[in-house]
Order: sequence, then structure tokens, then C-alpha cells
Amino acid sequence: MTTRRRMIATDLDGTLLQPDGTVSPRSAAALELARRNGLLVTLVTGRPPRWLAPVANQTGWHGYAAAANGAVLIDLDKRVVEETFPIAGEAANEAVARIREFMPGATFGVENVRAGTPLRSTPTDNPYDQAPLTNTEFGHEPGFRARLGIPIEAPVAPLADLIARGDVVKLLARGPDGGLLDPDDTMVQLTEVLAGVVHLLREAVRRDLHPRRAPVEIELPRAAACRLDEIYRYTRDRWGDAQAQAYIRGLFDTFERIARGEVGSRPIPAEFGVHGFWRRYERHIVYWKPLADGDAGIVTMLHESMHQGDRFKDDASPDAA
Repeated sequence: MTTRRRMIATDLDGTLLQPDGTVSPRSAAALELARRNGLLVTLVTGRPPRWLAPVANQTGWHGYAAAANGAVLIDLDKRVVEETFPIAGEAANEAVARIREFMPGATFGVENVRAGTPLRSTPTDNPYDQAPLTNTEFGHEPGFRARLGIPIEAPVAPLADLIARGDVVKLLARGPDGGLLDPDDTMVQLTEVLAGVVHLLREAVRRDLHPRRAPVEIELPRAAACRLDEIYRYTRDRWGDAQAQAYIRGLFDTFERIARGEVGSRPIPAEFGVHGFWRRYERHIVYWKPLADGDAGIVTMLHESMHQGDRFKDDASPDAA
């Protein structure tokens, strides 16, 4: 007896999407062929609905999407949120209280998505643009930092008020400003802290499921190596050797994940004069470019407070290589 396949489900970042956030023509053609053969194509992602339009513009508005780590089901044909599985207000407040006790200084953002909410298109073709928000989709408390930026229309309000709006499908927590915590150790401890309250997710922790990944080659020129030394010394002097080593390990983990195509990156601005991409790691911007042999070349990594254009040109010049 044979079982007829009826659906294809694919992850987005690090799977369907290329490092620059686009869908390759070959992948788009494969999805279209699957649809023509009667298969239901479903996008599965940790992204909230406001981040989905750039992808659906490339794959076609067909099938379904399971967004926000499965908390939101979207009918892409109708461009509407069909069903949600929100966090109860009591559980969200309990999770916040436990995280604040474990990690003083943590700040939070809240994704609020209601069934029946329509999905809107993005204003540009940039694969990392967000669709315009309503005043009930995302908000954050003062001081919250986001990896890919916060829409200017997002409300800033006390966290209790944002949770009280209901329809909380995702609670985003960020460590204290300037704090250096080992991400993996923090995840392990928070999993115990939040047991029985909410489900905790972090993409990087999944690497434990793939302990035998093939080795990757990363090119690290002299300028980038000097930046690493500066970062290590500064972190060691301010927070100690253990924190410095953890931060450097995190940077190298980011390099490896870039090289494997496991994470998305944004294009380097044209005015920088180098074809390549960038991705944030904590308080630093990692600049890289694809090499002819398929490996990743790290150009430099700059603290977010630095003037990116001038420092980048210094590190990317032939004299600095």
C-alpha cells in the first residue's frame, strides 16, 4: 500500500531562503511544480506575520503558512490569519516575572496577532522589509532592542498593557544592555525556569541536533582578526575572561552559520563599495562576502556604536587585508 503525499512544508531562514533573504529561481520553480501536481505548499517559520509578505511575494500567495513558531496559521490565498494559538495572559505575565528574576534588566516585546487579521504587502522588494503594522500587531516596553530593527509605528508601552491587549502569540525577551551571557547556557537554564509555563525557542540551540555537520571554511583576513583581538581584550577588561571567551565563541558560531547558509543576512549598502552581506551578532555587525569557491569571507565586525561606513572602508581596504 502506498501513501500519496499531499503536502510539502518548508522552513524559511537557512532552508528555503538564500543568505540574502531571496528565494532562488530553482526553489521557486520547484514549489510551483509541487502546486501544479496537487501538493499543498506550507511555509513554516518563527517569523511573525508582519515578516511574511516579502517571502510570499517570491513564492506566490498560495497554500498556508505556520508562523510565529506555530502560533499563527495563515491562509496565503486569502491573505488572512485563519487561526491563532495565543499565550494566556496569566502565563505570559508569569513568564515575564520568572525571566526578570533570572535575568535582571531584561526587556520585552510582544507580538499580538488576532484571527481574521489581513496580511499586507511590503512597500518595497527588500526581502527584509516588514509590512506596515496596525496598532495591535507588535509593541514593546521602553529600552527593548530588536535584532532587525523596530517599526517606527510600533507602540511603546508598559509590558503589562501590551499583554493585556490579548492575542499574544510571541513574547520576545532581550538580555540587559551591555550584558554578556552565553546564549546556550542561558537557554538551558531558562528552559528549567520556564518549565510548565511557556515553550522556549532559540534558533541557535538547534545545532545540538546536528553534531556531525561537515566542516566549513571561513576566511578571516588580518583586519578582521585584529577586530577580534580588540573585542576580546575590551570584553575581558570589562566583564572578565569567561565572558570574553563566550562572546568570541558566539562570533565564531555566527561565522559558521553564515558559511553554512543557516541564517539570513542583509546586503551591504552599495556606498560601502563591496558586494557582500551583513548580519548582527549581539552588539556587533558582522560583514562578509561570498568567495569564488563557495566559502564565506569575513570582512570585519564592527560595534554598533561605530561609524559603520568609515570603519568598514578602513578594514576592507587592500592595505588592511
